[in-house]
Amino acid sequence: MLTNSHLITEDPLNTYFFNPAFTDKEIAKIEKQAQKFEAQAAQVGEVGNTDEKVRKSTVRWIARNPETEWIYEKLISLIDKANEDLFHFNISGSPEIIQYTEYYQDGGHYDYHVDMGKGVPLCTRKISVAVQLSDPKEYEGGDFEILRGTYPEKMLKGKGVALLFPSYLLHRVTPVTKGIRKSLVFWIGGSSFK
Repeated sequence: MLTNSHLITEDPLNTYFFNPAFTDKEIAKIEKQAQKFEAQAAQVGEVGNTDEKVRKSTVRWIARNPETEWIYEKLISLIDKANEDLFHFNISGSPEIIQYTEYYQDGGHYDYHVDMGKGVPLCTRKISVAVQLSDPKEYEGGDFEILRGTYPEKMLKGKGVALLFPSYLLHRVTPVTKGIRKSLVFWIGGSSFK
């Protein structure tokens, strides 16, 4: 049962927020779990392709297991609520695993992209969820922006805030100039859009 407040923006971006989605205690548990998985340079496009001009960050893939199942269940409940209220997409689940990302102060960023690339066969990504794990006071830069026409729009910043949006929206994380920005990213999909 979700008890978090939510906000639907009244604009064509079709974004949905839970503020907050995760408590400080839950975030501490997530970060502890994330450390159990290997850190690797973030990739772009094809497997094994790194390009720091496009994406500069470290990722850990949080596998689904008895210790992490609660994170999956919570993210899926957020997606279900946002889909029921706003998106109304035909979704069937996610064969993908949660991505834990760290953007460091040496210019960690992710340039404009969509989340619909070559994912898992037979499952088109439809809804993306990004959860901020760092307090905005702990870093500078690192804005999550969605491109709206020719103008980027900054999304709500806050520790524990979850942003949900259609995976086809062009978005980025601007360079971090101080501190570390930590986040969780997850996707849910289904059959092709019709």
